[in-house]
Amino acid sequence: ADSLHVGSLVPLLALRRFQLCGHHPIAVAGGATGSIGDPSGKTAERQLLTHELLKANIEGVKVQLGSFMEFEGVENAAQLVDNADWTAPLSFLDVLRDIGKHFKVNA
Repeated sequence: ADSLHVGSLVPLLALRRFQLCGHHPIAVAGGATGSIGDPSGKTAERQLLTHELLKANIEGVKVQLGSFMEFEGVENAAQLVDNADWTAPLSFLDVLRDIGKHFKVNA
């Protein structure tokens, strides 16, 4: 979504308090997870979002995050990172080999 919801309030307040105490807060945007979707509890498949819409959503959230944290002009500026930046380069084979090996298929 292009906006925050009430479920984000407590973590955002925690990030703000960390920043007030001198830490560099890092918020993670779900560009990768947002592109997959969450069909849980639904009877229909979720409409997939384009990369452009995902980027616009992240920018919208960053604007709202600016109400809670300082992203510029302070020594301990907050940072917003997109999980698509480190998951997009992974191939399906990389995921199976490096991550899938930690999951059992036969219980």
